[in-house]
Amino acid sequence: MSQSFLTPWPGAWVICADICRIVTLLCAGLALVFWGPDKVIAFLAVTGILLIPRVMRMPGPFDAALALTMLVSTLTGAIGWYEHVMWWDKVAHFVTTGSAAAMLSLMVAAWGLVDRLFESDRPLYRTRVTVQTASLGMSVALIWEIMEWIYKDINTDDPPATYLDTMADLLAGALGSVAAAGALLLWVRAGGAAPHSDSVEGTQLGARPLHSRNQRLEEPGA
Repeated sequence: MSQSFLTPWPGAWVICADICRIVTLLCAGLALVFWGPDKVIAFLAVTGILLIPRVMRMPGPFDAALALTMLVSTLTGAIGWYEHVMWWDKVAHFVTTGSAAAMLSLMVAAWGLVDRLFESDRPLYRTRVTVQTASLGMSVALIWEIMEWIYKDINTDDPPATYLDTMADLLAGALGSVAAAGALLLWVRAGGAAPHSDSVEGTQLGARPLHSRNQRLEEPGA
């Protein structure tokens, strides 16, 4: 991965993510006319979720990935792709759960909930990032399935979720989370600054390097 991928133009990733956020909010208006109140709630909830990484200034590529995948997953749900395109459900679970898992790993690092998660000189660094990201992703996948079960139980027009479908969705989410961990490792290896508890700003927004906190503590006279 080249350095040009990380920051091809200042703010380009953020602009892409912001466009997705705006489109998601506009879809809530369309849902009020065409798809019903349940879809309005879904689009508004997704818009609220997507504002969190924007406020926290998470790294742009992962912000854009989350915004795009959540928009597409919600929109295709509204127009019926999950029922009529057999393979789409698993693709949506893979990419959306993966992007959410990557974002949550960045957030827990920013909040300081996991100590020095993205420091590559620590023992078992790759294992720690993979396990952390996969665990968060599986939590997202499980919550998704619970919400889907509740929705289908309330909305009798939808067919009930089957055991095999639920297990396949969870597997797709798990694989997407592992892929997200790989993307995070490549991001840090290529020079992207993962956020930490001192600064929640991403690379394209001028975040300080990941090791800045420890370097200050080790400087003579600090």
